Amino acid sequence: MTNIYLLDVNGKPLMPCHDGAFIRHKLKNKEARVVRSYPFTVQLLYEVRNKYKQDITLGVDAGYKHIGFSASTQSAELFSAEIEQDCGMVERNKERRMYRRMRRNKLRYRKARFNNRRSTKKAGWITPSLRRKRDTHLRFIMMLKYIMPITKITV
Repeated sequence: MTNIYLLDVNGKPLMPCHDGAFIRHKLKNKEARVVRSYPFTVQLLYEVRNKYKQDITLGVDAGYKHIGFSASTQSAELFSAEIEQDCGMVERNKERRMYRRMRRNKLRYRKARFNNRRSTKKAGWITPSLRRKRDTHLRFIMMLKYIMPITKITV
């Protein structure tokens, strides 16, 4: 049984729907429109009177290579997914550095550039690879908050 995620007329998330016939009827009568294909999200084009929402908890398993997500209520699991992160950034940077050095060795004269490095001692600075992992987590969490009324996030 798949979930169909609903947004109200203002774009706020409602509880997911299990009834495909209900959504087909709304789409056919132009009372709803498709917002995104995956996960299938529909926006209702009329004001909903009863905006009953349950507490949805999003659980995030933040691993090194695999990230697991699970959104559930007290009685049912509404969404689950696993993302495999690309971890080859260090190798790509080494290869890029090798090609850059090969290019620079051909030059006769190159101005000294030893004092143009960003200070790593600044507060809040993290490496680009860890920043990318953090941004991947946050991007997926924000996408889930956009389609479901999540009240609590557990990492």
